[in-house]
Amino acid sequence: MTTKVRKAVILGVKLLVAGVLLAWVISQVHWDDYVQTADGKMYAVVGKPDPMAKQVKVVEVQKWQPWKRSEVDRSVSSFEFAGTKNENLPADQKPVTFEQVKRRGMHSALDQMNTWLLLLACAGFLCSVLIIAVRWWLLLGLQDVRIKLWQAVRLTFLGQFFNYFLPGSVGGDVVKAYYVSKHTHRKASVWVSVFVDRALGLVEVVVLGGVMVSVVLKTGLGSWTDMRRPALVLGVAAAAILAAMTFLFSSRLRRILHLQKLYQRLPIAHHVAAVGDAVRLYRARMGGVAKAIALTFGGQIISISSVACIGMSLHLDTPWYTYFAYVPVIYILTAIPITPGAVGVAEALYTKAFYLASPSGVIVLALLARLVPMFWSLPGAIVYITGPKLPKAKDMEAELNAEEVNPQITQINAD
Repeated sequence: MTTKVRKAVILGVKLLVAGVLLAWVISQVHWDDYVQTADGKMYAVVGKPDPMAKQVKVVEVQKWQPWKRSEVDRSVSSFEFAGTKNENLPADQKPVTFEQVKRRGMHSALDQMNTWLLLLACAGFLCSVLIIAVRWWLLLGLQDVRIKLWQAVRLTFLGQFFNYFLPGSVGGDVVKAYYVSKHTHRKASVWVSVFVDRALGLVEVVVLGGVMVSVVLKTGLGSWTDMRRPALVLGVAAAAILAAMTFLFSSRLRRILHLQKLYQRLPIAHHVAAVGDAVRLYRARMGGVAKAIALTFGGQIISISSVACIGMSLHLDTPWYTYFAYVPVIYILTAIPITPGAVGVAEALYTKAFYLASPSGVIVLALLARLVPMFWSLPGAIVYITGPKLPKAKDMEAELNAEEVNPQITQINAD
């Protein structure tokens, strides 16, 4: 099987998985408000009944076939509902009105959205992108690769554009590194800055999620049953990060475990070999590294808070701490290239994470959590169109993987 055929097969499988996941997600969406009975049947409500009405006209919806409906007149109070819970009612009092048992559909979620909270979330996502740019600019400077801050901002938007709109062609990190490396012989330093930038984001999202899970369990805000799944994912991610860092930075361990041959076969082995010098630079400049760490925590908190603002704007019935426990897990899992751009994966994960809230409202949350960052990546299209033409992905990666020919530090002209 040739390389092109293998890549085509892998892409086809990823697209198939994305399609299946999206189909499942769409099956959870209800445009109208609806109720569900103990036997699993769902009934969409016709019109806008009185909130205290006990009699409403509903339409039975066929599961997995939302286009097939049959109108029926039923009394809400005569249904035995599944999974209904109202904290404002005594334990022995069953819900008897439509308002007490309904689940909001997508129409209601959008119609009742708090615009100010949504705008706050939009501003938060923009702020997080700018923080990523400043952090990368700082990490480049610590490696004595000098670019203007504005250039780092432009390249960060360009990288975001590639990640969201051109997934699978070439990663946004590769594009950023390519543009910077054209103006310096310190290619390994550029790679290291990109690697450390991404690693900081991953490590600190794991730390942030772990801290929140610990706080929730310690203070009794939630139970182990609620936090079991995020705790498991965060634990596995932390172990994987620790193992990867040990492998990359400990030549002694590689020799002990006889991993040197495997290490030498890595396509970026010569760059990884240069990491030692880069790490020594970072160690000598811990003040700058501390700033980068602080920026990362700030950016992660703002990003997750933005997702929480979207959820609150949709009036989702979920505690605030749930976002800080589950959204880091979603960020981690969507970083795995299961489908192009994590299409279908992110939406499915949101549905599973916030399963106690209205599924239709959660789908709106997932879509907005994708669309708002996509909107803020559009300035990258301007950089892509007006900037120098990029070579093919294989040529770009070949240039970046070339050995350093001159360690001279070069000042980059960012004009």
